[in-house]
Amino acid sequence: FFFCWEMQPDPAGRLMSRFVAGQTAFDALLGHPLFEKLVPSWRWDDIQVSMSKEGGGIGPHVDSYDVFLIQGEGTRQWAIENDKVSEADELARLEDNPDIRILKEFQQGQQWTMERGDVLYLPPRVSHRGMTVSSTTAFTFSVGFRSPKTIDFAASLLEAMYEPSVQQAAPVLSEILSVAEPVNASTSSISSTSSMSSPSSTSSTSSAFAISPDHIEAAAQLTLKALADVLGDAEVAARWFGRTATRPVRVPVEPLSDDFDSRGGVEGIQKLGIGRWAYWSGSSSDSKAIVFVDGEDYDLEGPGAAAMARALCEQAFVPLEDALKWCGRSSRGGDGPPLVAGLAELEDDGAYS
Repeated sequence: FFFCWEMQPDPAGRLMSRFVAGQTAFDALLGHPLFEKLVPSWRWDDIQVSMSKEGGGIGPHVDSYDVFLIQGEGTRQWAIENDKVSEADELARLEDNPDIRILKEFQQGQQWTMERGDVLYLPPRVSHRGMTVSSTTAFTFSVGFRSPKTIDFAASLLEAMYEPSVQQAAPVLSEILSVAEPVNASTSSISSTSSMSSPSSTSSTSSAFAISPDHIEAAAQLTLKALADVLGDAEVAARWFGRTATRPVRVPVEPLSDDFDSRGGVEGIQKLGIGRWAYWSGSSSDSKAIVFVDGEDYDLEGPGAAAMARALCEQAFVPLEDALKWCGRSSRGGDGPPLVAGLAELEDDGAYS
């Protein structure tokens, strides 16, 4: 499916005015209703701008992620192929130039003429091209959103299972599959009647080297139980998902500065650089939260932890007064309040100052 909107307020105007004010493109679009409510911020990937004069434009190509095209100045005609293009088909249709991923052939389907403020949504793997049809130079903002593949989530979950805290939450991970008897498929318990070494568990030759369906079923059932136990723990599941979802797909951006500690003379916590941020709060008490930044997780505990986690993700600058209010004065001793310790870890990793 495809959507083309005439947006109010105009997101292109917001982008241009914010650029003049010295803000990043991400800051410019974050407050727009389309992007604030429709797509989670941890899926943000990049913003690109294409410019061309009349008759010029963007050659036919395929993106492997969700794309929103925001028309700025000028007018462009955008056309698509009605069917998605597989990776194999794309490779077979690419131009010979290895530096570009332009398709040799383009089977035009639907088409839209876009003017300033119009937005076109394109799902992944939809071939598209754009051509300027106005006498003035046209430019289009391309906002890309990515999401991890299923294999990324699976690999990340397997990696997490080796962590002691996860094994503690799911003791089945430490269980050993019995050599003598398989797991009963219907009850996930050890069977007392079916032996791995019995004739029914092996081939007709009863070879000691044979792998039988019972052996495979036993291991599969134990593995599925382990997955259910791991994902059934809310905090473990949130930590796995948050790490995977915020993991950068590009080279991490270096912090813009390492010495910001105030804004306009007001001390506070300053976000450094651009990254993928998200947070999770698993209780209604507001006393525990996890902040995720570029695949890393940071624990915040104490009064106001969830409110602080939200502020850290949504704001580029948190005034010291608010930070102290959320931190409260409770402490478990040792190195200080867990919330403060979590903030210190964020600072050490170059995310905040």
